[in-house]
Amino acid sequence: MIDNFSGLNACLTKIVKAMLKVKAGENAGKIWSALDGTEGLSAKQIKKATKLVDKDLYLGLGWLLREEKVSTQDVEGDLFVKLI
Repeated sequence: MIDNFSGLNACLTKIVKAMLKVKAGENAGKIWSALDGTEGLSAKQIKKATKLVDKDLYLGLGWLLREEKVSTQDVEGDLFVKLI
């Protein structure tokens, strides 16, 4: 019984990771679209344009940062993001 549970757990873990990867890519696409054609936006402006909640915003930003598609900086205490 334990062996079946660990196999199921491993399978579910792979599915969740795959779903999270898809979600990260979708969020990154929304952020990219919001930033395209701008000189950059604050995190607050991106959230408003994309309607992403904090965790999804940062998931998408992480994806874009890892792919070196955006740069970030602190501007007066706010996160500012622009396409590279």
